[in-house]
Amino acid sequence: FDRTKEGGEIDIIVSMASQETFLFDLLEKNPKGLYHAELEQAMEKGGLSPAIVMKVLNQCLSDGKIKIAEDATGGLIYIESSIEEVIKFKGLSPDDMIIYRRIEKAKEKGVWTRDIRTDTKLQQVQINKSLKTLEARKLVKAVKSSGGARKKVYMLYHLQPSKEVTGGPWYDNDGIDAAFVSGLQTACIKAITEKMFASIEEIADYIQRTGVVNVDLKIEDIQGIINTLLYDGRVEEIRDPRLGARRNALLYRPSRLAIPSNGFSSVPCGGCPVFDICSDDGDISPPKCVYFNEWLEF
Repeated sequence: FDRTKEGGEIDIIVSMASQETFLFDLLEKNPKGLYHAELEQAMEKGGLSPAIVMKVLNQCLSDGKIKIAEDATGGLIYIESSIEEVIKFKGLSPDDMIIYRRIEKAKEKGVWTRDIRTDTKLQQVQINKSLKTLEARKLVKAVKSSGGARKKVYMLYHLQPSKEVTGGPWYDNDGIDAAFVSGLQTACIKAITEKMFASIEEIADYIQRTGVVNVDLKIEDIQGIINTLLYDGRVEEIRDPRLGARRNALLYRPSRLAIPSNGFSSVPCGGCPVFDICSDDGDISPPKCVYFNEWLEF
C-alpha cells in the first residue's frame, strides 16, 4: 500500500477542486462570459499554467459545468452553466456538446449531418455516435425535410420545425398530399359560393367551423390555397366595397370567366401551395421537385 501515491492523488484532486473554484469565481464576476484569452490570462495571474487552465476547462466542459456560447460577432465565450443545464448535460462528452451546440444554433431550420461535419471537423463515425446519444437523451430529434431528397435535419427536441423544413401542412411522409390540397380547394370554393363574396378571414372561419381538416391552418396557409384557385381561374379577386372594410381589403368570388388551359397555367408552379418558399438553392426548389420533372417528361 503506497501512501505516497495515495497522498499524491489526494493533492491532485484537492488542487483540481480549488482550480475549478477559482474558475467559477471568475465566471460569477463576469455573468456575460469571458473569452478564452481573458480567462487564461486571469487564471495565469492566479498561478496556473496554460496546460492546467486547459485541463480545468476541458473537465468542466465535459461535466457540463460551463458552456461555450457565441457573442454578437461570433466570438466564443465561456459561461457558467445553470443547475438545470448541469443536470441535463451530465455525462455527455465534449464532442457530444460540440454537436449539441451546432444543432442548437440551427434553431427551427435544423441542420444536416454534412453541415455538422463541415462546421465541427469531427469524423462521421463520432457524429453518428453523438447523435444517437443525444437522441436517446431526448435532447435533439431528426426531422424529415420536404426537399426532393427527403433528407433528415437535426434540431433541438422541443422545437417545432419551420415551414422551410416541413413544406407546411401540404406535405406528408411521401411528399405533397394532393388529396388534402384538393379537398381544401373544394372547401374554399364552397365557402366563397355560399356567400357569393368572401374575405380570406371568412373563408378561414368556414373551414374551421365545418371541420373539413384536422390540422391547424394559418391565414397564410389558406391564402396559399386561394392563390392556386386564382391561378386556375376558378375564383376571382376584387376590392372589398363594404362599409367599414379596411383599406385595400380583398374579397373572392366564383370566377365569371373560365380561363382556357395553357402552358403556363398547367405548370405545377402555378398551383403550388409552397410556391412562396421555393428557391433555386433551398430544400424546396425546381431541380428537386418531382412534380415539375413529371410535367417536363409529359
